[in-house]
Amino acid sequence: MVISLFQNWKGNKTIERIDFTDCIRLTGRMIENSVNNLPVSLTSLKLSKCSLTDDSLKILSTNFPGNLVELEIESCVDVSDSGLIDFCKRFSKIKVLNINNCEKVTKDFLFALPQLCPSIQKCHVRLCADFRFDDLMEFIKKTSKTLEVLWIAGLLSHQEVQLLINESKLVNPRLQLRW
Repeated sequence: MVISLFQNWKGNKTIERIDFTDCIRLTGRMIENSVNNLPVSLTSLKLSKCSLTDDSLKILSTNFPGNLVELEIESCVDVSDSGLIDFCKRFSKIKVLNINNCEKVTKDFLFALPQLCPSIQKCHVRLCADFRFDDLMEFIKKTSKTLEVLWIAGLLSHQEVQLLINESKLVNPRLQLRW
């Protein structure tokens, strides 16, 4: 069903957003077989809670003809730093990135993100186990000119959140921290 749906989209110049959230049967193999049928006008792709892997991201970044500015891969637990780094090298205009609960994503990716996607405006890192106060503060400093919203639930204690709010205001007064 998914592959035939992709085929119907080929050449479509009006579809800007596709949301496959909770399509747990959407696999890397399906993406590989159909990525060339995704519309070139697509700017937002939501693949949260799908069976996405680093290889799936590589296939997307290598074959997808469009220019994504929003990627949501929340709870794609088989995606790691290397998959995201390769993906962001191809899609450096990403402004919105949701990697909530991507357990294999570490602070190494967080530190690379500002250079890979210098226009990042919204970043969701809720429940990414490796991120700590100092890591988040460093990320906020590196993105102070562009970052507008940072979701950080499940990462810090209440006291650390309050400290991060206070310190981040000195670096980026317009930043909204959400937890």
